Amino acid sequence: MQHIRGANGPILGIFRIAAVTGLTTGMAGGATIFSARFAPAGTVFARAIITDLRIKAQLVTPFTAIQEYGAAAYIARSFTASDSSGTSILPTALNNNLASVMPAWTTAFTDMRVAAAGAVTAGTRTLDANPFLYLPAAQVLVAASAAQGYTETQLGPISDQRFGPNLQGQTGGTATNAEGIVVTVPVAQGAGGTVRYCIEMEWYEYATNSAEAIN
Repeated sequence: MQHIRGANGPILGIFRIAAVTGLTTGMAGGATIFSARFAPAGTVFARAIITDLRIKAQLVTPFTAIQEYGAAAYIARSFTASDSSGTSILPTALNNNLASVMPAWTTAFTDMRVAAAGAVTAGTRTLDANPFLYLPAAQVLVAASAAQGYTETQLGPISDQRFGPNLQGQTGGTATNAEGIVVTVPVAQGAGGTVRYCIEMEWYEYATNSAEAIN
């Protein structure tokens, strides 16, 4: 377990979670459906490597017209204030821990939440200009003849991605170094439809050398 690609210190914990939204409806373009902030204050040299990220979308109620309903995942930088609203799903105690024999029983993530019917409210953070994972999805027929649709995409060991995002916390004790993962709906949801999303994320947390340069 000490030879995870990208990790340069001892592995503290291994975690996985499935974040399931409510039946989202009427969301604006750019609305957040999943947010995970990694900003541990007590362990300023902790890191988290995202080894698997999947986005799934199920069209439950057809829209009244042809409609995109995909999603995009971004790395969030300078994540100094957690998002709010939605539903908090931050694991506690042994919840979502895949290896309870590891030193860290509880995740060092600071906040983790998922949208209900409406979007998660953004805190203080800056998303990268481009996503690192995109889910294409669309209702291509009018509502009267639209079938319920399902689609998914993945970043992980069986995809073409060999190195997952390596998130730093408040490295060096600096709050603006904190990072995270944010998933949004790039296109506004039209009338009448509802979509349920599931974001599955697996990650390793490890301790890095306090003298190491931020990379």
